Amino acid sequence: MNATFTAPPNWRTLLLAPVVVFGLMGMSPLGAGSTSAIAAAPDACGKDFIQACSELEGDVSRTCQASPYINDRDFERSVDDFVKLATHLGELQPKVRDFDAAWSKCFGKVRESDCAANATWATSCEKMQGKVAKKWAEIVESVRANRLPYQLKKVKTNDSQSADARAAAEALVTKVRGWNTAMPEPARQDLSFLDGVQGEIAAAKAQQEKQDAAARAGAEAAAKKARLPVAGMHDGKLEGEMKAAIGREWKSDQILKVVITDKKWATNVNLKGRLLNRKISSVVAVKRGDACSFFDVSFIQESSDGRTLGPTAYNAVGEKTDIACGNIK
Repeated sequence: MNATFTAPPNWRTLLLAPVVVFGLMGMSPLGAGSTSAIAAAPDACGKDFIQACSELEGDVSRTCQASPYINDRDFERSVDDFVKLATHLGELQPKVRDFDAAWSKCFGKVRESDCAANATWATSCEKMQGKVAKKWAEIVESVRANRLPYQLKKVKTNDSQSADARAAAEALVTKVRGWNTAMPEPARQDLSFLDGVQGEIAAAKAQQEKQDAAARAGAEAAAKKARLPVAGMHDGKLEGEMKAAIGREWKSDQILKVVITDKKWATNVNLKGRLLNRKISSVVAVKRGDACSFFDVSFIQESSDGRTLGPTAYNAVGEKTDIACGNIK
């Protein structure tokens, strides 16, 4: 700024009074009451012009008195708020400069009073810019030294959670680049280390894809060799009842075939010899999409009176085996 304003005591007291109140209330400079929408001073000199000066002064004071805080448990959200604060700080400087010029043009050499926004900027906002730049450097270093290495360690495990870890690491890299671009230019950091991180993520992804492809090839080979077990007994009526019972349970699958693997029913009675139920084991071949498989499934017939048996019902499911659809005969 080319000029430093000094205001009469009563005017400065008037301007700073709401700032003290906001400070005591702990209001965010970007929350309710912010006047960040002020882009320039009103065209007409007078009451509205002076009110705009007061609002701008309040905005500058609240922003430059804020205490940037990063919550490690909610890291990304708190950094988002920090970057918004830094961005707003950068936007305020030209607004103060433009208002200074407009004030001079409006009142000329004979001024009723000076707008304190300029003086506030010179005394506190320049210090705030330094704090913001230092805090951003600390955030970037935390990402480089701690957060990304932690994510990369999980990425390289190549287990069931590595894909989620890789997505989280990629998202963090994108976030950091975006944050750095949004920061005022003097505070921006060298992010060349992220190129290496992205290289490691890509290498881990390629390794995972290679392992997945090998696993799929192995599963396809095993499916081609798989065969349905030999039937323990043949009972067309019972097989039909089993198909209907499992179809009521597995509505998303196409039931292709039932093979009864037990040679006879296993009957269960209580201590008094009363009939409880009987169970029998089988395999059920199904098709979902273009893939086929078969499951170990047991069926049950319950007795409600201790003498007679009810209808055939699904009881329990066991191991799944993938099989080529052409092998289901």
